[in-house]
Amino acid sequence: MKFNATMKLDSNKKDKNVALEKIAHGWNSHINLPSFHSLPFEGNSNVEYIFLNGLNEYIIIPSDKLRTIKTSMRIANPGIVIENGTIDNEQLRLPWTSMLESKVIGKNICIKLDKNQKMKFTGFPLFRSEKYSLSFISKVINEYIESSRSQK
Repeated sequence: MKFNATMKLDSNKKDKNVALEKIAHGWNSHINLPSFHSLPFEGNSNVEYIFLNGLNEYIIIPSDKLRTIKTSMRIANPGIVIENGTIDNEQLRLPWTSMLESKVIGKNICIKLDKNQKMKFTGFPLFRSEKYSLSFISKVINEYIESSRSQK
């Protein structure tokens, strides 16, 4: 994982390495996200849907309610990986290009997705304090989002 100056931990190198390792290897989290359906989609063909092309191809049905799952997630160079993140319990790989921004709201990290969708998660690796951890992970996500936008 590559870090810019804005993402550096203001502590020692050991803290930074521990943080990077936790982010790369993943952690358990409660995630509130849209219903991602893997292709080929076998549902009702009359339903309005949004096609999302990433490392895998997905369909989001905007009329579906957000669902909450408890699973493992991690941050990788191509995007966020959520185990059992699709409706059919397949690995969900959301590319950075499908995300617009990350913000800390209360004790959650909220990610605004393109196509007017959003996801949020609670439960994250704790580095020093809850507030610091939320801020750090949100900054990492935003750096990746910005980096993906500048490569277009």
